[in-house]
Amino acid sequence: MAPRASLALSVLSALTVGAGALALPPALEVQDRSLTGSLPKGVAVSPDGATLFVTHFGNANGRSVGVYDVAALRRTTTIDLPGVAVESVVSPDGARLYVSDFLGDAIHVVRLSDRRRIRTISAGHQPKVLALSADGARLFAANWGGATVSEIDPAAGRVVATHRVRSEEHTSELQSPCNLV
Repeated sequence: MAPRASLALSVLSALTVGAGALALPPALEVQDRSLTGSLPKGVAVSPDGATLFVTHFGNANGRSVGVYDVAALRRTTTIDLPGVAVESVVSPDGARLYVSDFLGDAIHVVRLSDRRRIRTISAGHQPKVLALSADGARLFAANWGGATVSEIDPAAGRVVATHRVRSEEHTSELQSPCNLV
């Protein structure tokens, strides 16, 4: 694959164990790669594992999310959204994609059957990491700029509670909505 100005999609992980100890994952071998848009930030996987959604933090107001075929590891299309896409999460039924808009203080809801934005939900200041309850009834948005987590009812399209976090805790470290309930 010839070098290009675009960045390559890579997936790496680290595992935190115990009180601050870091366990390194086993050695990884790159099997393939795919070019992405500017500043790929987050990756969400469809429930069936066939599709990846890559948010492009560097593509403001268009080509915000790349849609990739997992088997071919090739981009099939992009989703245009206003603002700056940071992270995303797919609904349990695979019908919707929720995308945090960092500068718009909002969550965009995309209907995946036609890749159209069907709703924008106001969230806290600079929403970043998203987590969805297993049944899809609650969406949580860690608001990086506000030291809060917005609890959202996706069906109603509104924030139902705002959870404050200690200022020394970084809200982007939201791991599970179970920690809040």
